[in-house]
Amino acid sequence: MSAAATGGSARFAPPDAAAAREDSARRRLRRPNPQFRHEDRDWFRRRMSILLAQSMTWTVGLLPGPLRNWVADRAGDIWHTGAPTYRGNVRANLRQVIGSSRSERELDDLVRGVFRINARNFCDLFAMPHWSKRDFDRYVRANDWMILDRAVAAGRGVVLVTAHLGSFDVVGQAIAMHGVPVTAITGKTTTRFIFDAVNHLRRSHGLRTVEATPGGVRKAITSLRANEGAAFLADFDFFRNGLPVSFFGRETTLPPGPVRIARDTGSQVVGAFAERCRGGYRLTFTPGFTVEKTRDLEADLAAGMGRLVAMLEQEIGGAPEQWVILQRVWQDAPADPVRIFPEGSPLESDLLKRVDDLLPQRLPGER
Repeated sequence: MSAAATGGSARFAPPDAAAAREDSARRRLRRPNPQFRHEDRDWFRRRMSILLAQSMTWTVGLLPGPLRNWVADRAGDIWHTGAPTYRGNVRANLRQVIGSSRSERELDDLVRGVFRINARNFCDLFAMPHWSKRDFDRYVRANDWMILDRAVAAGRGVVLVTAHLGSFDVVGQAIAMHGVPVTAITGKTTTRFIFDAVNHLRRSHGLRTVEATPGGVRKAITSLRANEGAAFLADFDFFRNGLPVSFFGRETTLPPGPVRIARDTGSQVVGAFAERCRGGYRLTFTPGFTVEKTRDLEADLAAGMGRLVAMLEQEIGGAPEQWVILQRVWQDAPADPVRIFPEGSPLESDLLKRVDDLLPQRLPGER
């Protein structure tokens, strides 16, 4: 056989077993791992949501205030017309708050106003990343910063309670700009894409946001242990596993998280509500209270929830046209709870005990 023939057959001879295994290993390494593909998609989605948020801050957010409000009102009108379920929820909520003192036409006007204020809230959220400390001082007028400062001076952290009232996103950012670090507990009530974009905007001035998970609860308690603020929206039981209360004269459930955490940490509960007013926002702080810790957990929670409900009723009842909650607060039929925690309610004593056990213990003499 000729050399050429020998060389040709050598080139086309099948590889030996070792070479075949090596080639197979290389192909496996090149094959994408499904876990990495999932992580890549999550990263891409988060990145795109942040880019969307940033683009909106440079378009809607930079419009002059009057023009931005006009655009928001038109968007709110479209939203009001095209969202019959939300419209019905808002109408039912407001009727419970105002009772029969106003006509159906007046109620219709209030409902439309809620959608406009909600749209203005979104537009303001796009504008806030451009605000300076001077802008916050100019637009946000607090009734008494000393209420917050005295609570911080007590040294056990501050449980900040607010509601979907007025421009509620102003609350955490204004307090953070005042110099009190705040960790806000949030719940995902929309798509993950929009949720990530909104959280990116909320963090523009140092506000920390965490989700309502065991890890999020732990971070909130850690913030209180560091004498910082932990903020909660307390006017709606998103997960349907709260405590029964009488709210504006009708039974519903509200989340006891702020009260339970204040009881276990010794932190003061301070209400903080940002109503819209001419030229900006009126930030109202309510005097702080502590939740007594006795051997009777249920009695402690009931007493704390009573004070919390009274606070919410006073603030919401004073400006019902600015209560922008779109979910139905009073259900006609009991709803199944949404289990987001591994075991039971996020406020059961076992869970918070396990969270507390994971936290660093205070040193002797430490407050």
